[in-house]
Amino acid sequence: MATFTVLAQLAADPAKSGLDVAIDNIPLALTGIVIVFTVLSLLALTIKILPKIVDLTEPWLPQGHGHHGHGGHGSASKGAAAAAGVAAVAGAGSVMAGTPFGTDAAEDQRIAAAIAAVMHKQRQGQ
Repeated sequence: MATFTVLAQLAADPAKSGLDVAIDNIPLALTGIVIVFTVLSLLALTIKILPKIVDLTEPWLPQGHGHHGHGGHGSASKGAAAAAGVAAVAGAGSVMAGTPFGTDAAEDQRIAAAIAAVMHKQRQGQ
């Protein structure tokens, strides 16, 4: 709509340059900028507080179970199972000793295999 306003102003007064019309429409542009900034700020705020809102509604709207029958998001047992699976497949000795990951190609392959195995088990619901 603002484009039509600018075009209408240029058509109504051919003596006006495009710069004059642009200067006349600075308040309109600033209003648009403020509106967009406000809406994006409110959207960001909503996204930021959404987990708190979900936590507040937990007594009335409990989180459902996943489609594979295991617990909802953020389950502590899932995290523990994943850590145990990675440690078991990758070799607990090097992981527990504090050796940094990626020291050699064979260890990288074992770690990748462990992660893939745990993800597969989680997706299968085991």
